[in-house]
Amino acid sequence: MLKKKNKGKIVLILAVLAFFSWIFIAPTLLSEHFHELDEAYIEKTEKIDLDKNSSLTYSVERFEQRENSYREIIEISGFAFKELKEEIKKREILIYLESVNDKSNYKVKAELMQRPEILAEHLAGEDLSKYIDVGYYVKFSGIAIKNGNYKVNIVVQENNKMYFTDAKFIIKKDKGMVTILPVV
Repeated sequence: MLKKKNKGKIVLILAVLAFFSWIFIAPTLLSEHFHELDEAYIEKTEKIDLDKNSSLTYSVERFEQRENSYREIIEISGFAFKELKEEIKKREILIYLESVNDKSNYKVKAELMQRPEILAEHLAGEDLSKYIDVGYYVKFSGIAIKNGNYKVNIVVQENNKMYFTDAKFIIKKDKGMVTILPVV
């Protein structure tokens, strides 16, 4: 039979283990089960071997962190495409967070948005209804990202071919706080 003194130590050890387990597991559980409407899921991924020579036409028009957000909500929007051709029937745009120290990489699938003004600018005088959307919008929580610095990349997949560009931003997470920094 355990002595009263040993029971107290065991309870204390279990409480400390439960506390630290919650600290490490809670962000992932919360981001998966308690997310805002239209919030994208952030997925941990292997390092994507991207062609550093691929060029995209793109713009990051909005890249901000919501103020006073306990969930560290980040919103990014703009447009991106490799080519504007009628043959392109499938386009996907991803935000790829590439770890500067090669520890953890993440990807977030963006929602495609109609951007007729961009299509009209690049396809003057053509029927724009034949072309797939080039705008993107993504909102995700920085809770699930591990501490570190992440280079923000835009990945465009058109008809199963991947193209990428560096968005010229870094997301820095340190002690749970997320900061967005421009690359100079």
